[in-house]
Amino acid sequence: MQVLGGFIIFADSWGLPNAFASIAWIGSIQLFFTTVGCLPAGILLDRGYLTSLIAAGTILEVVGLILTSFYKSFWVILFAQGVCMGIGSGLLAILPVVILAMFFEKKRMLAIGLASTAGIVYTLPMRSLFIGIGFAWTVRAFALVILLTNLTAFAVMRLQRQNGSKGSDFDFHNFKDLPYSAFVCAFALFMASSFVPFFFIQEYAMALGVSKDMAFNLLSIMNAANVFGIDTEVSTRYYR
Repeated sequence: MQVLGGFIIFADSWGLPNAFASIAWIGSIQLFFTTVGCLPAGILLDRGYLTSLIAAGTILEVVGLILTSFYKSFWVILFAQGVCMGIGSGLLAILPVVILAMFFEKKRMLAIGLASTAGIVYTLPMRSLFIGIGFAWTVRAFALVILLTNLTAFAVMRLQRQNGSKGSDFDFHNFKDLPYSAFVCAFALFMASSFVPFFFIQEYAMALGVSKDMAFNLLSIMNAANVFGIDTEVSTRYYR
């Protein structure tokens, strides 16, 4: 059940920025808030506020999508999708990794790998929905799906008792540890670069003469590539 909840949260946090190949400014701001939001979310999760984080993140994402569906102004969409949805995703994004790590020890990486394949959920039906019911109703449909699926995550995801009862404050002294600081810098650079293809792959493909349908499907293919991360036995055995 925790893997199911993690799958849902992954889809409704990291899956959303990967689904909308939007204007780079909007997507970049959304991913900024998603990444930065993991810090306060992690602190609150340590103190046991799991359900509050799921509820707040879900509300922000749903409100952001509803606003996006009704307005065409760049600044409104920047706020709705970039800021509102970004903060909502940030409150949710860290939850599956932490919760699954609590419940799985030997098969931890496999559980996280299975849950992280959720990025493909929204990209697969998006093209046909855009054509069938239009952009506005597609976004509203996704808002409803997020609301209903996150209710499932709200119901099934739990903290283990030994975790979340007492939290610890973020300590900047950790940055005195060179390996830790090097990892943080490396991961920041990775996050800054790894999402660039999701914003530009469609336009680049069409510039090379690829059909619109195939160019749109490239997002689904990129998200589906996460399935190769399920086989985590190698990383678990050799890179611990």
